[in-house]
Amino acid sequence: MVAILEVGAFASSLIVGRVGDILGRRKTIFYGSLIFVTGGLLQTISRTMAMMILGRIIAGVGVGTLSTIVPVYQSEISPPHNRGKLACIEFTGNIIGYATSVW
Repeated sequence: MVAILEVGAFASSLIVGRVGDILGRRKTIFYGSLIFVTGGLLQTISRTMAMMILGRIIAGVGVGTLSTIVPVYQSEISPPHNRGKLACIEFTGNIIGYATSVW
């Protein structure tokens, strides 16, 4: 059940770079957040296993979108002298969050 989220994340991460170029980074982050919240809501109200799996996949699409586009946006708006440090902090937060979420 945990790994099904990565299916959606993988699928969205393949196309979200192009989507971000078309829509813009901020709109893509907004839509990725909405998709993630929708997936979480479906998981919360699910009464069947199929609905739970669908919620996991939809949440995965949001996770893949945000995991791909947020570091790009962050690098674009960060001052050059802090860009690497801020990217490392964001990535470290992702790793710690992921590790504790599956624990």
